[in-house]
Amino acid sequence: MANRQNGEVSITIDDTVYTMAMTLDAMVALEEMFNLTFQEVSDQCERGSMKHLRAMLWAVLQGHHPDLQIKDVSRLVQAAGGLGVFTLKLMELAKATQPDQKDLKALGIKPDANPPQAQAARPTRGIGARSTSAPVGKA
Repeated sequence: MANRQNGEVSITIDDTVYTMAMTLDAMVALEEMFNLTFQEVSDQCERGSMKHLRAMLWAVLQGHHPDLQIKDVSRLVQAAGGLGVFTLKLMELAKATQPDQKDLKALGIKPDANPPQAQAARPTRGIGARSTSAPVGKA
């Protein structure tokens, strides 16, 4: 059974409980599989890449179900009622992995803290000739 305190979520499919967890090993497995960063894999999932989404589902199941093969994910998705069910579980998993607001406060971190804004680079002169083109309709 899933332990939400550990950032886990469960889904029951055909009377079997599957536990999903976004572990460091899951993230590394995805990076190694696609030779992309975890963020790039996540971005591909958000853009609708089924290949990356299937791999993401496989990776989050590996911690508790290491015998599952990536090809088994399609069968699980179908048995669960479709991608919508798993998408909701992935969203629940993302929420479960967010730090607790009380913990952030205890560490002295403001929950809504944003990283400092990057400073804009000073314009530099290039080494090539200046462009003489103008936007269409402007001379």
